Formats: sequence, structure tokens, C-alpha cells
Amino acid sequence: MARLLAFAMTQPESVARDSRRLWLGYGAMCVGMFMAILDIQVVASSLTNIAAALDLSDSQLGWIQTSYLMAEVIAIPLTALLTRAFSLRWMFAAATLAFTVASIGCALSGSIGMLIAFRVPRSAWRRAFLAAC
Repeated sequence: MARLLAFAMTQPESVARDSRRLWLGYGAMCVGMFMAILDIQVVASSLTNIAAALDLSDSQLGWIQTSYLMAEVIAIPLTALLTRAFSLRWMFAAATLAFTVASIGCALSGSIGMLIAFRVPRSAWRRAFLAAC
């Protein structure tokens, strides 16, 4: 313990830099979790608005939720495999980028086909968020 303390006292810049990196990583993880949780809440509360905007029937609206859940279930083992193949840090970074791109695609969708095409990867990358956090 004394040796560790002595080392820390002689290396103040590296300890401070490591502490900043730790807090930066923690902050990024919190933002990722917030995005993943917000995603579910926004979609669940806005399904009626989505149906009205795209002129969807109830059965078509059901496909939006079903495709999302199916992709999430399939992504669970794939996320474990990809995290093992790469690393947790790279998996989190890729999930953040891909989730953001898919979210923009969902926002710009003009039809149910486009919406489902973007929601499926969005769901898979959301699962990667949750696994990485």
C-alpha cells in the first residue's frame, strides 16, 4: 500500500489523466444508457402519432413493435460474440454511432417500410448499448 501511495505521489499528472479518462468513460456510459432508455419511452408514447403521420392501420403499427423486439432478441447473443471479438470499448463506440445513424434514419422515414428498415438495426444497436453499459 505504501509503495502504491508513493508511486501515486510521484506521478500526479498520470493519476489525474487516468482519473479524467475514468470519469469521461463513466459519463459516456451514462449518456448511452439515457439514450437507450429514452428510445423505448419515446416510441411507446408516440405510436399513435406515428400511425397518424404514416397513415398506418393497427396491424401495420404492430409490425413496428414486433420488428423491434425480434431484432433485440436476435442481437443478444450477437452482442456477446462481438464484444468478445473486439472489446467492450469498441463495441460501445460502434453501438453509439450506429444507433445514432439508425435513429436519424427513423426520424426521416416516410413510409412503414423505411421505418421498419431503420428500427431493426436501431434495436440491435440499442441492445449493444445495454450490454456495454
